[in-house]
Amino acid sequence: MEFYIHTALKLIAGLIVVVILFRVLGRKELAQTTPIDMVFVVILADLFAGMASDSEVHVGRLIFTLLLWGTLILILERIKSHRKMNKILEGEPKIIVRDGKINEDLLDRENMTERELLMQLRSKGIFEIEEVELAILEISGYISVKKK
Repeated sequence: MEFYIHTALKLIAGLIVVVILFRVLGRKELAQTTPIDMVFVVILADLFAGMASDSEVHVGRLIFTLLLWGTLILILERIKSHRKMNKILEGEPKIIVRDGKINEDLLDRENMTERELLMQLRSKGIFEIEEVELAILEISGYISVKKK
């Protein structure tokens, strides 16, 4: 019975801390999510799940760990507000198609195939590469397109 009460307390306390962290860090649309944001969420979920189910971990240790992780991410978010650091941490948008010509070097660097690029263009209603005046690979992985 003690195990169940202890686990329930950890889950409730952890959920409260996670909700507070997300409120402090602010809201973003899924399209605005960056790779660093994804790492934050995955590690937070892993920490929470692992510690909540471990009978050796007490509520205080769970809360401390989640708050420490959240604080580190908050500091990282503040650092990202500086332009140079943001560029280093998240990268910057890059031109992947100009005047109907694909930037093959960028495709290779981003581990993206031409097929994946064409699929994203089709989702924007573009079926011929020649229709593209400019396509930009955003840091989120989405492609912004300007037709000719």
